[in-house]
Amino acid sequence: MTHCTARQEILGTLRKSLHREDLPQNQISILQNRLNQPERHIIPKQAQGSHGALVALFVSKAEAAQASVTRLQSMKDIPSEVAQIAAGYNYPALAHLPQQCALNELDWPRAQVRTTSGTPTQDCPLGVTDCFAGIAESGTIMVHSGQGRPHALNLVPDTLIVVVTTAQIIGAYEDAFDLARQRFQPHTWPRIVSWITGPSRTADIAGIILFGAHGSRRAHILLVDSDDIKQQE
Repeated sequence: MTHCTARQEILGTLRKSLHREDLPQNQISILQNRLNQPERHIIPKQAQGSHGALVALFVSKAEAAQASVTRLQSMKDIPSEVAQIAAGYNYPALAHLPQQCALNELDWPRAQVRTTSGTPTQDCPLGVTDCFAGIAESGTIMVHSGQGRPHALNLVPDTLIVVVTTAQIIGAYEDAFDLARQRFQPHTWPRIVSWITGPSRTADIAGIILFGAHGSRRAHILLVDSDDIKQQE
């Protein structure tokens, strides 16, 4: 059964249970136009500044959400920075990377860091991933799953390091969705899109903030000025 056929059968079953006939063509056209050209919500003024202002806002918001941010000049600086982070937490010098990711092209052996890929297990101390976009209005990272990009990599590692280039920083959530619509066709959207704002936390138990409840206990952002490797698509 093809994707379109399955979708049509599911929608047909729903219409039948609701005692509805097929939509008239004019209503279908109206709905299709709304999907193709969605109306934008009111965008916060702070998310409409110059690119330099958006980068500064992104850093400020990310740090306010208790993520650490380190500025790097080049992607080539990433392995040595990861080595320092691992040593600071007394982790083994092992970085879990997405399988299909340009970060694998970096010179990890020079920094004496081993790399691995695949779906991380619960004892994974350190994950390193690229991202789709950085949203300035909240200091949020947008990532998605895909072939060689298990969703678990964004949640399971005790410490998650996300590589963001300054070119990837945009103002608002709506801008991120616009980019995704441009990048992905209707039937090729990722199975999972995640929004990461700082480390995972909860205060459900006695109002005490606990880190790592639903994801990584620590979040580090490596903000790179030079986009000299291909980022997440």
